[in-house]
Amino acid sequence: MKKVALIDGNYIESASVLNKIKEHLSDAEVFIFDEQDSFDYISQIVSETSCFGQERLCLVKGFKSDSKNRTKVLNEFKKLFNIIPDGNIIVFYNAGISAKSFFKEVEKYGNIYQFDKKINKDKQR
Repeated sequence: MKKVALIDGNYIESASVLNKIKEHLSDAEVFIFDEQDSFDYISQIVSETSCFGQERLCLVKGFKSDSKNRTKVLNEFKKLFNIIPDGNIIVFYNAGISAKSFFKEVEKYGNIYQFDKKINKDKQR
């Protein structure tokens, strides 16, 4: 099972991929993280197994870091991928990550979905 996904781009296409992941994990515990959450908190939730044996979907929409600290935090996330328990998945959803080295590490454990930021009107029809 894939443990990591990175989804980036316009809302329509990225939300479609996220919804497919959610459907696949319909009974999972869902955790949503943003800029207010520290790496330590996120890593604790992602690396724990559920008390009730459920899968965990951890959705990272952002994380606490400043520009000097951002590279360090991304490197810590890369180390985390290796210890994510089976049944847990972490999804970086439009989290503003563009580091190529981070993408390479994500590809080892899961998938990257990147879409144009602008919506092509022909695709909507």
